Amino acid sequence: MLAVKLIFHSILRQRGIFLIWIISLAFAVSGLLIIDVYRTSLSETLRSEGAKLLTGHVALSARRLLTEEERAQFRELWTDARFSQLVEMFAMVSTEKESRLGFLRFIDDSFPLLGGLKVREGSESRDRTGAELSAAPEAWVASDLLSLMDIEVGDELKVGKQTFVIRGVIETDPSQTFRFGNMAPRIYLHRKHLNATELVQYGSTFSEVNFAAFAGEVPPDLKTVVEKKLPDTSLRVTVPTDLDQGPLRVMSQLLDYLGLVALVTLSLGWVGVYYLGRRWLMLEQAAGGLLKALGWTAAQLRWHWILKLTLILGLGVISGGVLAWLASNLAEPWLRQGLPEGFTLTWSWRNSLLLFLVGPIVGWFLLIESLSRLAETAPLQLIAGLRGPRRVSIWTLISLLGLALLAVLLTFLQARSWKVTGTFLVSMIGSVGFVVTLSALALSALSRVKHERLSLLWHLCLSLWTRRKAIAILLITVSAMTGLLSQLIPHLEKTIVGEITSPPDVERPGLFLFDVQDEQFEPLREFLSRHQIRISQSSPFIRARLLQVNGTDFERAELNAFSTREEENDARMRNRGVNLTYRPTLGPAEKVIRGKDFAEMSVEPAEISVEERYARRLNLNLGDQILFDVQGVEVKATIANLRTVDWDSFQPNFFMQLKPGVIDEAPKTWILTLAPHPELNPGEIQRLIAKDFPNVTSINVEEAVHTIAGMVRKLGAGLRIASRLSLGLGLFVFVMILLFQLVSSERDWIQLHRQGMEFKDILRLQVMAYGLLSLGGVILGSSLSLIVCWVLAEKAFASLPRFDWLSLIQIFACTWIMGLFALIWLSRLQFRQTQFKSRFDAL
Repeated sequence: MLAVKLIFHSILRQRGIFLIWIISLAFAVSGLLIIDVYRTSLSETLRSEGAKLLTGHVALSARRLLTEEERAQFRELWTDARFSQLVEMFAMVSTEKESRLGFLRFIDDSFPLLGGLKVREGSESRDRTGAELSAAPEAWVASDLLSLMDIEVGDELKVGKQTFVIRGVIETDPSQTFRFGNMAPRIYLHRKHLNATELVQYGSTFSEVNFAAFAGEVPPDLKTVVEKKLPDTSLRVTVPTDLDQGPLRVMSQLLDYLGLVALVTLSLGWVGVYYLGRRWLMLEQAAGGLLKALGWTAAQLRWHWILKLTLILGLGVISGGVLAWLASNLAEPWLRQGLPEGFTLTWSWRNSLLLFLVGPIVGWFLLIESLSRLAETAPLQLIAGLRGPRRVSIWTLISLLGLALLAVLLTFLQARSWKVTGTFLVSMIGSVGFVVTLSALALSALSRVKHERLSLLWHLCLSLWTRRKAIAILLITVSAMTGLLSQLIPHLEKTIVGEITSPPDVERPGLFLFDVQDEQFEPLREFLSRHQIRISQSSPFIRARLLQVNGTDFERAELNAFSTREEENDARMRNRGVNLTYRPTLGPAEKVIRGKDFAEMSVEPAEISVEERYARRLNLNLGDQILFDVQGVEVKATIANLRTVDWDSFQPNFFMQLKPGVIDEAPKTWILTLAPHPELNPGEIQRLIAKDFPNVTSINVEEAVHTIAGMVRKLGAGLRIASRLSLGLGLFVFVMILLFQLVSSERDWIQLHRQGMEFKDILRLQVMAYGLLSLGGVILGSSLSLIVCWVLAEKAFASLPRFDWLSLIQIFACTWIMGLFALIWLSRLQFRQTQFKSRFDAL
């Protein structure tokens, strides 16, 4: 009981430092928790609302029409289920005045099985099913289609060779968030009218999806049951929990990346917590000496301080949790557009465990060595403000090992990728090591400078740096990491957006055409030639299925409950169909990096070129023998080379391609790209093509790029906010370290004041000593941000790095000016206290 009273009385006496400590810890923890709240909430939403988002409890899909046998096998699995099916595709829709790309969904009577498809017809708005579209060729359309094409309900819309009347406007679509239809306005039609449109021809690009839903208890292991019954790798089985690995993976990966940024912010916050803890231990020394003089043992004093430390850290973490919850709720409306329908913020046990364990444990690891060393110091040394000898103890090893394991664990939990974890930690540790090494070398060089030739202020400034190297190196390091982390995000954002908007050395097409039938290729080429529209590139498109690799059957990949991003990407590639092409030479966006040159590849025996990352995900290597099923004909080929592809070129690129002469006779469609026309805009060209070739789908590349760039910029806004939080917390940490150092140097300032140095000289000395250190650190950090951006762009994004020089200058100026302002303000406060103590001692 006495120990508890001592703890609370000391906290009340030292409430100033503890309040700052709690605030800094709250801000450091809140960033990580906000990201974790959204990740957990997304997973929980998919568990509770995922069936509504999927419109069923399980879905079986393929990029082709399923056979009657496959549909029957799917329906035979359960006798108590309701079933539905749809066909979805991109296609051109038109009126007399306008043509647009639409996302068509041909639904049956029972769609949707789950969730509500709310449609407004006239003044009535309610949930509807596909049965209401079966009587006549009518359509429900998204509201943005009406505005884009300047049409109204009741107008006619031509889809392929069939004309539909617009019957209503879609108000709520549970599957809208994660379907590809976000790239084009959604249009709902009945399945019975699909054949009349003549859009589904041989080789057309579309998907058929079959759904199953249960009225009562949902059977376990739905995905496993379907995959065992239908092992064909071209069939994809989806359950609600798969949505964050598939269509919602952009949001999931954004949260992963923001989690890494939050980890950086947390790390900066812990640096501040460490130095506040050191300041707290300085204040505790005298009281600890008295307690030991009264009979307390070193172990009792150690546990007394650990309990107090745990209490303060717990208060800081709880405050961070409250702050994270408030911030999460405030951010939800702003993020609502990118979240699934039915998304609700959820606070789970994982958040609570992270909240209550990470905070105190990291605090213990950071301070246990200093705390234990002080607890073992003699009472008189503690009262006099002295410390025991520094030595490597078991507590030192425990703290270092614990911090290392916790850093790896937290980074992996946020990134969900061992590759990203290793790259991130190595880059951060490497940056810190570089700054520390360079700072130490620079200070060692300065220590050899002859001070006699310098002015008094420069003599004192150099003495402060060289005699207290640890503090000088720390200030440079924190300033450098603050500058690096806050400036890295704008550079990466500009790199990604720049790659989308203007890839180097590759001609960007104006239109992208697909679903061109083999017999339409020559008539379409003549049609384009008559209108002086140039074809940039053309490639045959052949569907195939991978049967064997080196004589071993190619099997479907399965994911565990917790899987890394690499496993998810590999499984996604492995479980998709294979599209083949052939061409005599590589395109301008392709480059062979391993194996024989493409021109030297043989036709008999057949050799094939594979995209490098695709090969890595499927565990394919040079020389592997691959067996394909190409429309019922088996084709064997050997991997001759691996190549890289610039996918942002928007040219027809494929994971696998052969030389002409191997699969030329296989049934195929064609993909074409059209160069920009000097007189006709893309919309006019689309209308011309849609009139004579209604089954050919065209994408306005410029419009698509603009949409994608806008999405990237929206995602970048979250990254910028996170980087500014890192900047703000980094400045706070810098101020805390300055405060700690100014307090530690109090005796020096008293001596200088007693020796007659004026306030302006002391202030100038502090600005020179600490301001120049921070300036050097920010310059180092700014330079490192360029290097790290270049490495990430080259290695992670395979892109040309682009630097945001304006943001670099702005953040550089903001960081140093704010740090300088804080330095001057703290110095004035410290000088007043120093001056007061000098006068008091003189009395």
